[in-house]
Amino acid sequence: MNLASKTIIPNSKTVIKFHPLAQSLYTLINEAYVFGGQQDFLADVTARLQPHRGLPINNISMISQGSGTNTYRVIGGCFNPIFDINSINANNTLFHSYSQPKKSSRAAFEQDVIDFIYLDFIRSISVLSLRKPGAIEPQLRMLSKEYKSDIWSALFDRGKNYLRQIDFANLLDTERDTISKQRKPSVNKKSNSD
Repeated sequence: MNLASKTIIPNSKTVIKFHPLAQSLYTLINEAYVFGGQQDFLADVTARLQPHRGLPINNISMISQGSGTNTYRVIGGCFNPIFDINSINANNTLFHSYSQPKKSSRAAFEQDVIDFIYLDFIRSISVLSLRKPGAIEPQLRMLSKEYKSDIWSALFDRGKNYLRQIDFANLLDTERDTISKQRKPSVNKKSNSD
């Protein structure tokens, strides 16, 4: 990956939104907590951190929407139960802005951003306390096919640039059968074959 980084301090005019892939992965994680019956855990963690809102509890990675703009897209640091895009500010968050190096093409930069998001997601999901992580596997596989990355083939040495169910089981150090049993009931079971 070839991304240039700097720390920024947002002001009242700064607009922070999700990158579409990061938004989808963030949503999947939160849905997995709910599907696993962990709504009380999420509420409890949020309530316990209220007195500490002035501490830098978030470490957010972003990209600028263009030079001269004050609009950013979140690409990392958001895959955890304490992240709330509506409550981040300069007091409780460290902001890192990544940009496209001058010698890099726009397409290469976009791919580096996708790779960065997946790597941050992989790091985060390995430490999350999800009861039923298999609930996100079908949607995660679809996202990995939409937002292609060689991260998956490099990680699992399988020649596929998307995430398979067996790979997800290996990522979480669990059995494939466990992942299958944790899937949401409305998911079509035929997709287990790849």
